[in-house]
Amino acid sequence: MARHQKAKSLYGVKDTKYSASDLVTIHTSHIKYFDELWTRGRENELYRTGSNLSDKQKDDYTRQDRIPFPNAITCDKLNRIIESQQKSRTSVKAEATKPDSEVKAELLNVRFKQIEKDSNFAHIGSRIFESGVAFMYGVGEIVAEYDRNGNRVIKIKDVNYKNCIWDSNAVSADALFLVDEADILTFSLPTGYDLKRRR
Repeated sequence: MARHQKAKSLYGVKDTKYSASDLVTIHTSHIKYFDELWTRGRENELYRTGSNLSDKQKDDYTRQDRIPFPNAITCDKLNRIIESQQKSRTSVKAEATKPDSEVKAELLNVRFKQIEKDSNFAHIGSRIFESGVAFMYGVGEIVAEYDRNGNRVIKIKDVNYKNCIWDSNAVSADALFLVDEADILTFSLPTGYDLKRRR
């Protein structure tokens, strides 16, 4: 496929100037950066359970006739921080900046409360917070689903930090892409790259 060819023939990927090979190249060029984060994140997951040493680190200590001592104090501190957040959860709130926008702000707050209720955000928000504080970074995703009556419902879901990558050169909100990784068949790979799903 020609470089930068319109993607309407790209197995369902639409409205992007990149070809499938371009998108895969962009993705893989950033994987090393996230591999390092995920390695540190897995180590932090061990901290979270009270063991700060991986099997390799334990073997290294043992070969040096040293005792692989777990850092339970770190785990205790993390638990205290996470417990504090769970006891003082916050909600999204819109505030009017002009007198004529007060009604709009109130309508937004009603909408926000409904989204939080539909999402069980008190629980989901704490899981995202825990991932960001205890592991590596926390990821939340706003999705549109349909309930049993066919009504469109907006929800917030937590995403495993190891399943989310973005433009590692980005500053603030100028990322060229953000990808939620999922297990898919090889032949369907191009359909997983829809650049319109930036968040």
